Amino acid sequence: MSYGERKGVSKLPGDYNFADLVGFGLAGALGIVFAIMADMQQSDDASALFTISRWFSYVSEMIGIGALPLYIVILILMAIGAGAVYYFQPVTLQGAFAQGFGVLAAVMTIAPSDLGTPLEAPDMPTIIEETEASAGAQARFAGYVGDLEGSAMRDSLFQEAVYTSGSNTAAAARPRAVAFQSNEEVRFNLTIEIMLPNGLKENPDTMIRRGTMRGKLRNDDTGQTYNVFRNSGAIIRTSSNNDRMTIMTSVPGAGNSADLRARIEIDGYSINLESFTANTGRNNSWRISMTPSSTPLFMQRLNQSYDF
Repeated sequence: MSYGERKGVSKLPGDYNFADLVGFGLAGALGIVFAIMADMQQSDDASALFTISRWFSYVSEMIGIGALPLYIVILILMAIGAGAVYYFQPVTLQGAFAQGFGVLAAVMTIAPSDLGTPLEAPDMPTIIEETEASAGAQARFAGYVGDLEGSAMRDSLFQEAVYTSGSNTAAAARPRAVAFQSNEEVRFNLTIEIMLPNGLKENPDTMIRRGTMRGKLRNDDTGQTYNVFRNSGAIIRTSSNNDRMTIMTSVPGAGNSADLRARIEIDGYSINLESFTANTGRNNSWRISMTPSSTPLFMQRLNQSYDF
């Protein structure tokens, strides 16, 4: 068999009927699906699909139809892949599939991944000053600092941004917090308690690496998005029986209050999207209660909108 015969071009231009065109369109759409699967498998929460979803959500909200769930975004991309087939006009199913795959690959090159900015360490001096009147609260905070200095989680993804290289890694976080006092920007001390009725299925670090624990925090006033768990500089600890996760951080703002949104995804629970208003001059306490669910996370994500 001579090279090129496998392409199977057996029709002349104008001989392709409607069924041929539909087949090429479906092959192009299938190429899009495989490109999405490959990107999500390789990049997980850094997949360009979430950036593309955010772009579509911005447009859909501008025209008044609200944020689009992820499955709608995928269907739109599949339609783009099918439409590209009619423009580039491949003559085989293999060519149509490659065309769709290539179209999404090209889109992904202009859709950089966005994991979000790591959370920062809490404003420790301010917290201590504000809690002097409450011995119980100060003792609880001192316990958090003690855990931070002596915890086995020192090498975890949680503390990757806090524990820097040096002879005294635990003390390295303190200059960052002390510097907050001399900074003129408004900052909001924030304590987030994530309630987990059924606990965690695995070690938190393992769940983060596998993509079964994700979290995003967005300040709508500044437009800044933060990654709650990955490379976090916040103080994060879990209770002894893993039914509560406490996160202490400091978030910059633009006024006397900040409208915050959080999306928490943990395997074994429903994806939770909640809002909270933080105020200056106080330690803001935000409790997020997770609802147990047997639905796999990847299926839940298809029905969620990713506008941050």
